[in-house]
Amino acid sequence: MLIKTDRLIIRDLETADGQIFSAMASDGSFDDVGFDIECGSWMDE
Repeated sequence: MLIKTDRLIIRDLETADGQIFSAMASDGSFDDVGFDIECGSWMDE
């Protein structure tokens, strides 16, 4: 999936995104959508 506008890009998650999401989720802000600080480990699978 790829949705792109001038200000936004939405695409499928990729394995390399795990490290980025883990860093962003370290404050707990992504817990409600399923990306906790450990999300990088299950995204690599």
